[in-house]
Amino acid sequence: MRGSMRRLARIVVLMVVVLTVASPVAARSARARALRLGLGTRAAASLLLSGHPKPAWVRAAGKGAHPRTLLFPVRGGVFGRGFGDGEDGGHLAVDISAPMRTRVRAAAGGIVGYAGDGVSGYGNLVLIVHPGGWVTLYGHNDSLLVRAGQRVSRGQPVARLGQTGIARGPHLHFELAVDGRLCDPSPLMRPLPARRNGKSAVTRPLAWLGGPVPEGLRCEPRSGKSGSKGPTRTDPADAGPAGE
Repeated sequence: MRGSMRRLARIVVLMVVVLTVASPVAARSARARALRLGLGTRAAASLLLSGHPKPAWVRAAGKGAHPRTLLFPVRGGVFGRGFGDGEDGGHLAVDISAPMRTRVRAAAGGIVGYAGDGVSGYGNLVLIVHPGGWVTLYGHNDSLLVRAGQRVSRGQPVARLGQTGIARGPHLHFELAVDGRLCDPSPLMRPLPARRNGKSAVTRPLAWLGGPVPEGLRCEPRSGKSGSKGPTRTDPADAGPAGE
């Protein structure tokens, strides 16, 4: 029974992808939404990287509070560098390794604020705004499957994993920005991320039920060490998808 439900859920997600990516009407709608809201631009990318989406973008992301948990974005992916790793603890993100062109999935529902390759260091990049003002970042992708202004659902493929930008081997660079700070997404991920040896990379799973940052969840201001300080050129509002 549980297996049947999982297969049904996958079919639903694939149907959403077909309808939203392949439909010219949906593409025009996303482009018009991006132009109206000012998404997909250098200014939009800068605000999203800072973790300060405009109120209109948050409203467009959907009603309700922020997500309580995040979907682990790469099915079968292996947890690599974690939050706070690297020189002086400057890697304020999570790296997930997987074979080239593995599907990268949206960690939660929302609206695509940026999809392009105009942010130095990140390569092909997707930024998604979620209800409540959260922003998730998906970097180093081989190709993009969404465009700015497009609404996405939790689990929907948004890119194919790659090695673009400044990247050592194929992996996804994943960030979670909340109220201007970068937070460790790994305790919020479901299923919990696992290391190459199969052991969990998380000692204490958490859910953000509302209110202040949950006890034990680390959040830090962006220092510029985990990625770029901002985009280097403007991409069109309808950038993407780059194809399957």
